[in-house]
Amino acid sequence: MGKVVDREFAIEMVKADGTLLRIVDEELKKEMSILNAAIKSDIASLQYFPAFALDSSNIAKAISKYPNSHLHFECFSEKVRSTKELMLEVINNNPLIFQTLTPELKSNNDFVTEALGNEKI
Repeated sequence: MGKVVDREFAIEMVKADGTLLRIVDEELKKEMSILNAAIKSDIASLQYFPAFALDSSNIAKAISKYPNSHLHFECFSEKVRSTKELMLEVINNNPLIFQTLTPELKSNNDFVTEALGNEKI
């Protein structure tokens, strides 16, 4: 099966089923409108995101606001998941993301103390 190369069709397709991002052409996956449509449809589409998106703190912040985002946050690069300021922000959006932290952050007493200061945890 070939990759979907028509932009409008790709958007409509991933709106209906975000996991269909897996058959979208790599060039189209660079477009935020397509990635946003996929993630709004199904957070499991994260597994088909291009590497640049999984290394993006802006995308990580946005994703953290979705229900069940903690179940898929490990898709993000270790660089993203080990950035203290970013992880404090995303934990504020979804405290369950705490479980996806890198071991270094989990063992950082100052970080854990600050994160636990968040009343949602």
